[in-house]
Amino acid sequence: MDLLSVIRNNDGSGGLCSVEIKAVVFLEYIGGSTPQIKIHTTNEEFYIWGTLKTWTKALQDSGYDFFPVDRNFSIHIRNIKRLDDQYKRAYFEYELGRDSKSCTLAWEKYKAVEKKLKQINQPFVETKASDDSRMISIKIKEALSRS
Repeated sequence: MDLLSVIRNNDGSGGLCSVEIKAVVFLEYIGGSTPQIKIHTTNEEFYIWGTLKTWTKALQDSGYDFFPVDRNFSIHIRNIKRLDDQYKRAYFEYELGRDSKSCTLAWEKYKAVEKKLKQINQPFVETKASDDSRMISIKIKEALSRS
């Protein structure tokens, strides 16, 4: 289990803690006077210093499938469960709720993410604007049967 040392709040309050890298769903560049990255898990957020490019490269070189999807976001491909074709968003759970976390994908990166998911045989649901709730339920059941 690989851990990442992070801080709980971007001002350093709350102290240091460790986050399992597999639990990270995406990285978000938040800038500032010192380059800072917000680490997103499905239910928490943490902070580290550095650039998005540096952290994406370091995680890739450590064997993790992080992929830049926008100038401010890098996503952990293996944690994607659902792609929204209409709004170009990635989700990290099949069934969406009010508190579901998502990451915006640049339009030109959407197809590349979809292709990478298929290359690594990652089960996921792709929703289209024309999908109704019944169709989405069928797609979720199919994805769960592949996982």
